[in-house]
Amino acid sequence: MYRRLFTLFLIKTASMANCMAQDAPPSREPFFISSKIRLLERDIKNESDFLANFNAKYGSIEEKFNLNRALYNEILNKEKALEDKAKKTKQEKSFLKMSYCLKSTLDYAPKNNNLLTYKVEDCYRIYHVKPNLFTETNPEDQLSKLLGSLGQNFVDENFSGSVQDYIEAKARKERIENGLIDAYKNKISKLEQELDRRKKFDAMIEKNLMGCKTELTIPLKDFKDVKPSENYAYEAANDLLMSVTSDYKISNHTYYNINKTTVDDIFTDLIFKGYCTDRPRQESLENCEEDKSDLEKVATIFESCFDRDQNANNLTGMSSLSDYFKKTSDVKEKKQDLENLRRTVVTNLSQGITVTAKIDKKNNSIIGIKEDKGVCKYQIRDFSKKETYWISESELLERLNEIKYLVRYTRPED
Repeated sequence: MYRRLFTLFLIKTASMANCMAQDAPPSREPFFISSKIRLLERDIKNESDFLANFNAKYGSIEEKFNLNRALYNEILNKEKALEDKAKKTKQEKSFLKMSYCLKSTLDYAPKNNNLLTYKVEDCYRIYHVKPNLFTETNPEDQLSKLLGSLGQNFVDENFSGSVQDYIEAKARKERIENGLIDAYKNKISKLEQELDRRKKFDAMIEKNLMGCKTELTIPLKDFKDVKPSENYAYEAANDLLMSVTSDYKISNHTYYNINKTTVDDIFTDLIFKGYCTDRPRQESLENCEEDKSDLEKVATIFESCFDRDQNANNLTGMSSLSDYFKKTSDVKEKKQDLENLRRTVVTNLSQGITVTAKIDKKNNSIIGIKEDKGVCKYQIRDFSKKETYWISESELLERLNEIKYLVRYTRPED
């Protein structure tokens, strides 16, 4: 058997059918859980290293930036104080005349070709102010002290570039100090719990179900008059959709305008359209859930369905996996095919999810497994004949081309 991971696609909701009671949604694939844990551990290390090295990398620029902002605010305060002053000295009037230019000496925004970087000397020249007005003559001459500080701390091109990096780094530092690493650790803890649950689930599959001694079935769906689709891909996709959502009211099959021909693509299109019909926003969620039969209308769910987030309360990410079966005479390969088929079927059926099976190049659903007089059999929902029947495992393997099934995966927010 050759397995390849199909394109990941999102499902907005998922709840279980009632073939086996569970307290949680379908299990995640351990591969996805472990991968997400490793990524979060990497993020924790990166953020911790960044925090530890922050002062060494940004300490000097932080000190200069803080002084820059302090001087800028001092100019603003001086402006306000002098504007309210009734009688101003010549020095004070000159300061107000130059204040915009003086603030420009501290402007760390990236400069373009039309925006000059000014020094204090430029401000004197532009506004025809004599520099000796701001020569410090006594300890009380605060304006002269301020302009002297500006002259020593004007913003050059090097500072203008590095301060942007510092501002971004400071924002990152604040996110870390405000609990980012703790949030990552909390996610890891939840994923580890999920991984433990999956391990227990897999152990249960191996111990109790892989021997084909326990009968598993998914509730039968009434076959309605449906328009046949190519290789019955629409029917199989709809069947999978209903098993994931436990909603067997979706039976009108009015969605054939979807221009797709594979179960994967059709199922993805249906998922992104949602599960609720076009209902006024003010109506209750219960009413919205009670009418889900027309899949042509569900595209408007996200604009019109009341409390649409609640409608997706149990939905999680899913990925689609496919296993391909090649007719072979190799005993080991046949044994591996049988083991993989059985494990996939019982894992999904025990969570209430059908397995799509392409048998004789037509899409069907596997909805049950049981032992019958020492023979392991599978219950097949045949859309071409609109009937359900049991088939032996050996015959199924002889006619089987491919199976498609779903597993949960960890989303970025998980």
